[in-house]
Parts: sequence; C-alpha cells; structure tokens
Amino acid sequence: MMRHVLVFAKLAALVELVAIAMASKQHLPKSSKLDSLINFKVRVLAKTGSSFIGTLLSFDNHMNLVLAECEEFKQTKKSRKEVKRYLGLLIIRGENVISVVMEAAPNLATLKPQLRLNKSKGTIKPLMKKVEKPSTGTTATPAGITKAPLRKR
Repeated sequence: MMRHVLVFAKLAALVELVAIAMASKQHLPKSSKLDSLINFKVRVLAKTGSSFIGTLLSFDNHMNLVLAECEEFKQTKKSRKEVKRYLGLLIIRGENVISVVMEAAPNLATLKPQLRLNKSKGTIKPLMKKVEKPSTGTTATPAGITKAPLRKR
C-alpha cells in the first residue's frame, strides 16, 4: 500500500513538471485560440467518443492538453446511458483530440491577482491633483516658500 502511495506521489510530481514545461510558450504563436482558453473550463471531445470536461492548464504544438479537475463522460453501448467518472489531473495526447469547446469562464477566486479581470465600473481619473483656487483677498503661499519683501516707493 505504501509503495502505491509513493508511486502516485512521484507520478503527480512528474505531471506537474510536464505541465510547467508545456506552459513555456517560446515556440508557440503569439495569438492562438487555445491560448485564450487557458484557465477556462473546456469540453474536449476525443476520438473514442468520450468527452472530458476540465480546466485547461496548458497545451503544446502537438495539441497535447493538460486538464485539471477533469471528469470523463462516456456513453455505454447497451443502454445509451452517459456514465461520469472523476479523473483529476489529466494529460490528453493531441492525436486523440477532435475538438475543444469552452464550457465556462475561469473562477475569479482561484486565479492569480494579476490574471483577474477588473470588475469595477470604468472611472476617469485626472493625471494631476486638483488645485484649489485661493479665495479672494489673501493668497496662500506653498509650504517652504517665503514671501518676497515688499519694496517701498
């Protein structure tokens, strides 16, 4: 039992390393349709007829996909009933992928702060602070500046 736990831990670490390696986008085009779906919940249709729903973490040029919190949906042959099973972290080989469709937008709570969308209403802020006009009569001088002496005529 303990041996299986160690093998599973090593496998999980290996999958994380693969996801990190696939996340480096040095060889990918700048604007990719799949790139816009990162962190989105997607449905992947496979050649076997089963579909996988999970959060898209990464992909590469061969269209190998890494899905987190993945669930598999498969139809049984006899009763035409859809069977669901939870898979967790999954790597799908690109040659088995038929289509990738967005299911839902990413959850804002789980995203890194710099990736979160700004949900506030748009406001216009001035570049400079508002300067108050001095009231008539006496003029205020800024701090650190003294008044010049008055000349007598």
